[in-house]
Amino acid sequence: MTDGCCNNGNGKKERKNGISDTLIHAARSHPFITLALACLCFTAFNLPSGKTVGLIPQTVFLGAVIVLLTVLAAKAYLAFDRRTFMPFALMCALYAVITCYIMLFMYNVGLSVAVAGVCVAASLGSYWKAEGTLTARRAVFLLFIIGFAVRAAYVILTGHLIRQHDAGGTNGHIPYIEYIYNNRSLPTVKASGMNQNYHPPLHYIISALWLRVQTLLFGDGFYGSALENLQILTLFYSSAAMIVARRLFGLVGIKGKGLTAAFAVLALDLGGYETQVPEQEQVASLTVETSSLAPFDDAGLLGQLDQPDTAQTLALHQAVVDRRGELEYSEPYTQWESSVVDGTPVDLEVSGYTYLSFRYTLT
Repeated sequence: MTDGCCNNGNGKKERKNGISDTLIHAARSHPFITLALACLCFTAFNLPSGKTVGLIPQTVFLGAVIVLLTVLAAKAYLAFDRRTFMPFALMCALYAVITCYIMLFMYNVGLSVAVAGVCVAASLGSYWKAEGTLTARRAVFLLFIIGFAVRAAYVILTGHLIRQHDAGGTNGHIPYIEYIYNNRSLPTVKASGMNQNYHPPLHYIISALWLRVQTLLFGDGFYGSALENLQILTLFYSSAAMIVARRLFGLVGIKGKGLTAAFAVLALDLGGYETQVPEQEQVASLTVETSSLAPFDDAGLLGQLDQPDTAQTLALHQAVVDRRGELEYSEPYTQWESSVVDGTPVDLEVSGYTYLSFRYTLT
């Protein structure tokens, strides 16, 4: 099947179903298989810190983006008049140049992936808009492309231990996975030195199998990259959640602009809940929870704070929001000082990190 148009005898062009329509139909028919294949493609970009993406994966990726934009420009040449085609072709060329520049000259593969997703979605959207076929269903498809590209970029730019909780070390989630990988059995829930084994094992089993597949294919020397590629699984989970949510929206009867808006909030995280701090007069009650507070002089962990001060809590919340960019990219660490008090050795935590949860009941 080829892309193109034909004359209907009245001087008007009629659109034939083309390659892009066929691919979209295939993706809709088997969305989870298509998504899994797309996620696998990004294993070539998701490398441990210190390793660089090879020239071949970069060339293949950029070539695919350029070919797709070229095909769209060719379809526009056949479908539209010169006044519509020229701006569209220039837009596609500009998008291709931007994507190539970011990857080849800024050396930022993750950002290039995100920009490529936005550019491809914008080009498809512009084509369908000019064609008069940009439906809510297609708008959701474009939002999915952008949402997937942003998620893939996040995985590429973020190491598997960055912004995680109880992931590494000797008693975290990754040791749970490695135990299954090495022993082909589940660890005991109360194993010595392990405090994450109480979690349901399905994800850990899948992760161990994924590690095994990678090391069987590429050897034990690939183990570091295989660990990093555990994020490919979560990329699939997060993106598959968008597909499931789209179907749920359909089941409850959300259509048209409402469907587009609802999916945009989900795909692009447009809720903004992390950055919204209420006014003091809006707060009827509040709860502050934390995993721990320093110093540990009482050798205890604090969970829920009793009767937190509203003004101070809002000020703390606003401070966290104001420093969000700095805090999100900081490595969690704990610093201790050892001393002797009245002949007794004492370890005092002088700096560290904590996890906070603010819950408000508003008037």
